[in-house]
Amino acid sequence: MKKIKVILLKDITNLGKKGDIVDVSFGFYMNYLEKNNLAKRVSEGEERDYELRKKIKEDKESKEEERAKFLKDKIEKEVFTIKRKAGEKGKLYGSVTNEDIAEILKKKIGVSIDKKKIEIEAPIKTIGYYEAKIKLFKNLYAKIKLNILEE
Repeated sequence: MKKIKVILLKDITNLGKKGDIVDVSFGFYMNYLEKNNLAKRVSEGEERDYELRKKIKEDKESKEEERAKFLKDKIEKEVFTIKRKAGEKGKLYGSVTNEDIAEILKKKIGVSIDKKKIEIEAPIKTIGYYEAKIKLFKNLYAKIKLNILEE
């Protein structure tokens, strides 16, 4: 059975994702993949180009992961203090939001974090100590310690 290399034009279950180069039988390619415009044959030049792009992407992800690990250590070492006006029994006027946390991170350690990557278990509406999670990279999270004080 003759095998050929093809590049996938769409995600195909049990075969690969769009852009992957895979080996398939010639018959499967002709009767299914080409007919349904799911893949095309790959030349040697295209394969080398694919491998180069893949290596560049892996290197970039590796650098991003290293940066995220460094940032995680930096964030987890500190306690971030946010001051808010409060009423009776330490109840805040308003609440501390993801945006407030992103702002304090930028001020204190000089890093911009998208507020959508900050996860708070419940809205912070009283004075006290809290923890939140920040997604820094794929499955890498940093725990940020917050100290909410009265102005």
